[in-house]
Amino acid sequence: MSPKTNEQFAAMRRESQEKIEAAALRLFAEKGYHNTSISAIARAAGVSKGLLYNYYDGKDDLLDSLINHAIDDNSEEIEAFLQSELPPFEKIKAVTEAAVQMVVSDPSYWKLLTALALQQDVIAHLKESLDQKKAEMIQTATVLFEQMGYTDPEKEAFLYGATMDGLMLHYLSLGGQYPMEAMKDYIIEKYKL
Repeated sequence: MSPKTNEQFAAMRRESQEKIEAAALRLFAEKGYHNTSISAIARAAGVSKGLLYNYYDGKDDLLDSLINHAIDDNSEEIEAFLQSELPPFEKIKAVTEAAVQMVVSDPSYWKLLTALALQQDVIAHLKESLDQKKAEMIQTATVLFEQMGYTDPEKEAFLYGATMDGLMLHYLSLGGQYPMEAMKDYIIEKYKL
């Protein structure tokens, strides 16, 4: 048998980290952050504690990784729309559709992430970076609504954010009973000038 290549080691590392993060996300949401041990995460991921500690310094580091991956993964697609040459309304439409698609494509993931986000004591050490990300999103939306001619674009940005949050929470709590597509279309129609 030939020795493993660097690419094979990198793939094995990614696979192990994905298993660990998936197990941690599920357990943190089901049992709560404080009630989940590193041992339980390792067991659920099918890896040794030693391997888990090889990748993460502990639960806080693992949680940081989970949240930062969620922010980075979802920000990329939305950022691409916002930086495009599309007119402001088309940007709002594209962001709305992308956000809905993210949640609809993996509702379990978003339920778990939402449950974690509501454990404020758990994510307190991430407050500064999360607040900065929220402020950037509101600022970007404010500029778009200003370009669209709204008289109070900042309030409109906050209203849009709250509307989208509500849309996602309703869908996550009601699942197939919630008319997600119809509501997404209704939101888009409301911002059409």
